[in-house]
Amino acid sequence: MKHLLFSVLALICFLNAQSSLAQQTPPQKEHLLFQKLDATIQSESRNLDGVLGVYVLDLATGNTIASNADENFPTASTIKIAILAELFRQAQQGKLNLNEPYVLQSKDLVGGSGIASANRRRSHPPPGARRQ
Repeated sequence: MKHLLFSVLALICFLNAQSSLAQQTPPQKEHLLFQKLDATIQSESRNLDGVLGVYVLDLATGNTIASNADENFPTASTIKIAILAELFRQAQQGKLNLNEPYVLQSKDLVGGSGIASANRRRSHPPPGARRQ
């Protein structure tokens, strides 16, 4: 009976240790992966012919990576991400067909900076667009 009790207690201790180890492994793995991501970002920043600004927040752990995170950068063409998201949303809703060409109208042109304003001043649409 003592041998059985000892075996059961040893099994419980072993399973408890395994459970504890299994619970510790993911955070350690996540930490190592986060460190690897940080090292990759820093390496890319050093090798970049320009200035890289990055801020990463892991919502699960609160860990952050920051590289020039407080610097101001022009947003340039990042607005296109939101425009494309809306385009795909409308396509999913059947409001437009992505296979159908769109003819750019003069009323579609708006103020801006960079190539958008340069093309408007030259009075012709951006490359790839047709004007009616």
